[in-house]
Parts: sequence; structure tokens; C-alpha cells
Amino acid sequence: MPKVEAIDQSKLLLVEGRDAYEFFNMLLKHLEISDIQIQNFGGIHELRPFLKVLINAPNFDSVQSIGITRDAEKDASAAFYSVHNSLKAANIDNPSQVWQITTGIPQIGIYLLPDLDAASGMLEDLCLNMLDTDAAIVCVEQYFQCLDNQSIPPPRNFAKAKMMAFLAFISIGFNRITKAKRL
Repeated sequence: MPKVEAIDQSKLLLVEGRDAYEFFNMLLKHLEISDIQIQNFGGIHELRPFLKVLINAPNFDSVQSIGITRDAEKDASAAFYSVHNSLKAANIDNPSQVWQITTGIPQIGIYLLPDLDAASGMLEDLCLNMLDTDAAIVCVEQYFQCLDNQSIPPPRNFAKAKMMAFLAFISIGFNRITKAKRL
């Protein structure tokens, strides 16, 4: 049975997985937006059962809007129709295209990552696109090139691996800077 948190806001953002949950949680904090509740529906195949539990949750009748984000993965069109069909199965009004918002209550919007024009991709691609001018990305690219030069098989999910390498690099660098400032 999917885990639905107690509804305590009239605006919900349903996200795919723990990484997206943490990303949007930090983004909303950074933007000082506190009236949106984030709920992690799990993986791409878990949205349908999650929605069926959500609509029966206490306080669902107070929900005014729901945004649903998920990765486009390899096919944005298929990802959209997966969300669309999950909403339909839960008997929830849903938009006929990405970034469109329904007029009923609750209003519903479907958002695919990395962006509106992408045919494929994921949250990590969005983050990497924002970081493409960061000097540390050059080091990350060189790291994966070095692995390739050593005939080490590439990671199964290259965007996720690049993002994790970048975050590890930043974390180590940040820790070194913080320690140096304390000395």
C-alpha cells in the first residue's frame, strides 16, 4: 500500500522518488515558499496506486491544486500518458498536455523533467544543464573520460552518475573550505 502523508496544505506537489523530493524541498525552502506540501509517490509505476490512496486521504477535499512531476525518461510522450492514465484511473480530472492546468477543483498540472521541450531526460539532466558552465563539471567529465580510457564500463544511468560525482566533488571541496576557515 502506498504511503500518503497527512494532507496539511491546499497545494500538493507529487514527485517521483526521494531525489526529486529532496530537490523540490530544498528549492521551495530557498524560494521561501511554505504553502506547498510535497508528497513522494515513489517510482513511475507507483503513481496510480498512490493517487487512489491520496483521493481517499483525510483532508483531500481541502486540496485546491496538485502538480505532478516525473522524469520524461526515454520518452516524454509515454511519460505524460502514464501520468494522464494514472489520473484517469483515479477518476481525477487531468490536462490534455504538459504544463496545462485544469480548471476544476483541484486544479491539476503535469510537469515532465528536464523541461517542456525535452523528448527525454530526468531531474539530473535539468541540474546538469544548469551547471554546464561550472568549472567543476570539467573535472567530472574528465573523471568519466578516465574511466572510459581504462575500459571501465560506463554507469547504467550516466546523468545520475555525473550528478552524484559533481555533488561528491562539491561536498569534499566545501568540507575542505570549511575546515580551512576554522583553522
